[in-house]
Order: sequence, then structure tokens, then C-alpha cells
Amino acid sequence: MIKKKSLLSSFFEYTFLIAIAVIIAILIRTFIISTYMIPTSSMEPTILMGDNLLVEKITYRFHSPKVGDIVIFNDPSGIEKQLIKRVIGVPGDHIEITEDGHVILNGKAYEEHYAIYQNVGQSFKFDIKEGTVFVLGDNRGNSQDSRWIGPISEDIVIGRAIFRGLPLNRFGPIK
Repeated sequence: MIKKKSLLSSFFEYTFLIAIAVIIAILIRTFIISTYMIPTSSMEPTILMGDNLLVEKITYRFHSPKVGDIVIFNDPSGIEKQLIKRVIGVPGDHIEITEDGHVILNGKAYEEHYAIYQNVGQSFKFDIKEGTVFVLGDNRGNSQDSRWIGPISEDIVIGRAIFRGLPLNRFGPIK
């Protein structure tokens, strides 16, 4: 004979399953992957203001960011919550930025087909130390980046932008 579950027993079973699902979702969002909405135009034309991105958080637990990676990191100045920029230099690199925003990496012009250059009236030179990375926005005239805040600590890097979910007409991997 089959026994019918009581209403109270079913309620507790479903509540337990929902709680487990919520805990799993929180763990995934905290440690594996999360979403990030772009608040500024500093990464145009690669990433536009309002784009929704997936950010994976596992890679940098095993190795440091690489040149070309687009990273999300906590704003060291505290003005914004988080920023998104492209890694241009890693430990041991020597970076020179011309007044018009072009990059010279270790004595050679660094080709950046994605960058929008604008004269900022100032040139910069940096030697990248161990434990830090040098980041720039693709939209050089509209980016608060390592030219102004200096190289950032790898410890404040949250993850790597890998995929654009919205808007749907730009859906796909980020390059």
C-alpha cells in the first residue's frame, strides 16, 4: 500500500530543495562566474556601455592575468565599485604611453586594432613590478586606467570577461 505524503512533509521537502538550489547559485556566483553590466564607455568599441557580460573567476586562481585579457577589478580609488580594462603589461614589462595614447611595450610599438586613441597631452612610463598588472581602457580618451591610478595589484582582480549576454545583437564571446 502506498502512503500519501502529508502536506507539511512535502512543504519541508520543497523548501529544502529550494534552499539547496539557492546556496549552489550563490556559490557559483561568488566563486565561479557572475554577470557584470558595463557602466561607462571606457572600453568602446570592444564593449559598449550597458553591455551585460559573463565574468569567470577561476582562471586567476591558477595563473596571473595575461596581456590582452579583459579584466574586472575592484576600483583601488574607491570611486567606482569595480572597473573593467584590458591588461597591457605584466610583471617585468616596461610600458611607454605616448601623448596620443599609443603603447610601446618593451621598446616595440604594441598593435591595438581595438583602441580609440585621443591626445591626452601627457606621456607616461612604467616598469611593471611583481604582483601587479598595467591596464588600459580601449577608449583612451575616456578611461580612468593605469595611466592615472598606476599598475593595479593582481589581488584586486575579480575575473576575466569572457562572454557578452546582452544586448542580443552583440551576443557572443569577447575578444
